[in-house]
Amino acid sequence: MDLSYEGIDLLASYEFNKIRLYGGGGYILHKDSEYIKPLMFQAGIEYISNDTYLNGNFRPVAGIDIKVKEMANFYPGVSIKAGIQLENAIFFNRQVQLLAECYRGKSIQGQFYNSKVEYIGIGLHAFL
Repeated sequence: MDLSYEGIDLLASYEFNKIRLYGGGGYILHKDSEYIKPLMFQAGIEYISNDTYLNGNFRPVAGIDIKVKEMANFYPGVSIKAGIQLENAIFFNRQVQLLAECYRGKSIQGQFYNSKVEYIGIGLHAFL
């Protein structure tokens, strides 16, 4: 099953008091398979604390992201992440986050798009 496609996404966000709300959608313009449906919607919220801990080295962060895709019969995929942002990451000289992650929804992995999955893990995210 060939699940190649080209699409466009449009998201808008608004930030106030270290909270960012965002939302939007996407549409698949070109696809190689009739299994791929064109619509996708996404919304979420992110929080970055004003407070830091351990001499200003760590800042709490959290977020929730929800995606619904027509290809998955509009079954919501919900991702929840929470953890810390390293404020003085000398070895990267960039913002780095260490997050506990939880996902429940349809698979985002190619031909398994119709399978429901759940996972919990830890992620290290570096922003360039």
